[in-house]
Amino acid sequence: MEMTPAVSAAFASTGLRFMVDLKQLYDFESAVKLGSTLANMPCDWLEAPLDDTEIDPYAELRRAVGVDIISAGNTVVELPDMADAIARGAWSRLRCDPCNVGGISAAMKAMALASANGLKTKLQSYGYPLSQAANLHLMLGVSGCSYFEHPVPVEHYKYACANPIRIEADGCVSAPDGPGLALDWKQIERDASLVIDTDTMS
Repeated sequence: MEMTPAVSAAFASTGLRFMVDLKQLYDFESAVKLGSTLANMPCDWLEAPLDDTEIDPYAELRRAVGVDIISAGNTVVELPDMADAIARGAWSRLRCDPCNVGGISAAMKAMALASANGLKTKLQSYGYPLSQAANLHLMLGVSGCSYFEHPVPVEHYKYACANPIRIEADGCVSAPDGPGLALDWKQIERDASLVIDTDTMS
């Protein structure tokens, strides 16, 4: 309640917009109080105020505040469960990640479900190079996404990658010019704690 007005005031002249991620740590009353305050600020959404499984409280919260409400996207990951939550009005946008919903194809189905119900999708994309690339690949191929969640500090999230996805001067990210990620397989093999040779599996 103290931080968000300060951030909003500090960047008021820049046109910068923000979001607030509560990591599923608020109770309903506190989420309503903060969400109502955010509605008067350049805030695009309130993320994960409640536990992802609290579908009806999410729907009630969404009705009570004037800012978009989205989930953490880590627990409700099966398509029928997403469909149920959307039908019950739990979220303003769908939040998911191809790395935890069953892959690119499953994420495309989830995004199509969201679109059919008039919702945009907020792909997670926060993580190491391979998960970032999977999410960006999907964002570039399917409409309905407008934000790439880039982790910082960057140095902590570029493991074994010579050409990690970078934030450009305009605040955007782009597809790589070459054939994708350049991974340092020698480093990966050197650091591996377990190696499975699929050629020897029957």
